[in-house]
Amino acid sequence: MKKILILTSILLVSIWSCEQMDDVYKELDEKVEPYYENIEYTLTSNDYETLTSYALADAENAQDSTWAEYLSNFKAFNDSFAGADYVPYLLSDLFPALNKNSAANVTFNYIADIPDELATYSNAEIIEFTSNYYNSVNEFVGTAGYFYPEYNPDFFIPDVLNDSISDAVEDEIYIIKYKYSDVDPVMTESDYPIYFEEKFNEVIPYESIDIDNWMVFNEVGTETWEGREYDNNLYVQMSAYGSEEPSNISWLITPVVDLTDYPEAIFNFKSKDGYNNGDPLEVLISTDYTGTGDPNTATWVNLNPTLSTGNSGGYASSWVESGNITLDTYTGGNVYIAFKYTGGDGDITTTMQIDDVTVRVYDPGYVVTDEKTPYTKYDIYEYDGSSWMIVDDVYHLSSKDYDAMGAPGDYNSFSSDESPRDYLPNLLKAMYPAAGEGITKIIIYDYYTGIEGTLTLADEYTYTNGEWQSLYNYINETTQQFIHNGENWVFDPTIEFTMSGADYQIIVDYVKNEVSQDYIDSYGTGEFYYGASSYYSNFDLRLGKRNEYNIPGFDGLTQDEAIDETWKRLPEAIDILLKQKYPEATATVSGVDVHYYVTFYTYENDLSKNYYTIHFQCTKDGPDPEFTQHTDYADEPETVYGKYGMRRIE
Repeated sequence: MKKILILTSILLVSIWSCEQMDDVYKELDEKVEPYYENIEYTLTSNDYETLTSYALADAENAQDSTWAEYLSNFKAFNDSFAGADYVPYLLSDLFPALNKNSAANVTFNYIADIPDELATYSNAEIIEFTSNYYNSVNEFVGTAGYFYPEYNPDFFIPDVLNDSISDAVEDEIYIIKYKYSDVDPVMTESDYPIYFEEKFNEVIPYESIDIDNWMVFNEVGTETWEGREYDNNLYVQMSAYGSEEPSNISWLITPVVDLTDYPEAIFNFKSKDGYNNGDPLEVLISTDYTGTGDPNTATWVNLNPTLSTGNSGGYASSWVESGNITLDTYTGGNVYIAFKYTGGDGDITTTMQIDDVTVRVYDPGYVVTDEKTPYTKYDIYEYDGSSWMIVDDVYHLSSKDYDAMGAPGDYNSFSSDESPRDYLPNLLKAMYPAAGEGITKIIIYDYYTGIEGTLTLADEYTYTNGEWQSLYNYINETTQQFIHNGENWVFDPTIEFTMSGADYQIIVDYVKNEVSQDYIDSYGTGEFYYGASSYYSNFDLRLGKRNEYNIPGFDGLTQDEAIDETWKRLPEAIDILLKQKYPEATATVSGVDVHYYVTFYTYENDLSKNYYTIHFQCTKDGPDPEFTQHTDYADEPETVYGKYGMRRIE
């Protein structure tokens, strides 16, 4: 019996002790304050890599993924994935112990908007010269299909633009893309010059054909005509090999060939076959095809050209000429020529390759007998109201320039792997060896972005201390504040700025347009209802100016009352500025109220000059936002500026 009593007593003591300690622990927990701290942090390269994974997780499509990957590619945020949204993820990872009331000033990079001056050029419309433009210059340029030293484009392009653009307006800008050879071609007279030619130099290997006015029609199956490249030569190819489809029929049809004005015409091309187990290719011509839709709705005649055939163990070692196929029977109207492939996996799977499709017409004139390989050039032209003038201080890189730089010449563009900043200074040094100090050039170039394709961008370089340096940073640095709300980190959208001349001018213009033009000085840079002056970047609070311009509201007031009135109007002026400056302001960002701290400069009635800060909060979202002043912000309410909610900066 005693043992039981003893055990019971021990058990009761233990239970009492545990409950007592739980209360102690609970009391201690309640006394623990959240750990907070103010920190400064600059993002590293590894941080951008980390944040890319968060951004990719939020990407909803391929374009989003490209912008997400820009975080790591450029080590910078962008409009699609902003620092305000993604820095909080990083802060939570890096500083897990920090809690409510913590603040972090974080420095990071962002991709900035292009300045208006540069955007004018990067957004300019491109006019690409085609045969019609070259033919309009003269017979020789039209025959060559490019400009060359004997026919300088600078002399001829303005006239071509005048003839082709009838509604040009002053200051209109175009980028002119054309082909140019540094060496004159050799021409001789010929009765059969080239009317139509396609060398397939624009096709992309292993991609379906996408050439202006050519058409691919897949009648049966999914295999189609594609671009190919071998030994630095581009051509087109069709094959049923590996299609896993019993039938493959695909048409490759030329643009319309207008033979209306020509009594004689000759057609030829080259072909190769590979792993031949049957001849799948027909070359057909039609006079009633419309150029769109199913070619089986038209009548086609086989031209029976000479084709490469019989190469069953591999590919033909050389191209086979089709021979000159006379089209005289079909002259006097429009014709289309088609390459029709008919095969199927398990049946005919022969690979057929086509190149150098040419139509020559009887048209006595000149033909190029020693052609020089042209390259792609660009010039910038601006309309001055009466004629087109080349813009000399703006230069668009040519294909020759990309080749000269090395790797960018592979695709005639820059990319995240081939940054323009790594190449352009040396190129400019070679192009302008005699450049003097302070010389500037706007450079336009192509930039491959991935899913978005190729963008035209512009940058400005200046020659300084023997080096070409960019004047504009696409990648800018900023510092933003983030705060911990007890649950997570959020962007602190507080806006602080000191008024500039442009800000004071906003108030001047408001008084001029909405109050009275009588209150504006003769220069249009100052008003005296509130006292804003963009010329001096201040508020002029002198009473003499109120009397000089007959500003209402001051009649019958003592000097102290009049001074008080000038200060009373300042919050109203700042409210006008905020509404004009931030028409799309929002009241909250990520659940955080948006506050504005505005610092301004005064020239006061006692001739002293001082700085003050005033505090507003956005209380209604734009496009017609509302701002409410925090009048308890000032720490000296006994002063006239403190009375109206302003704090003086010593």
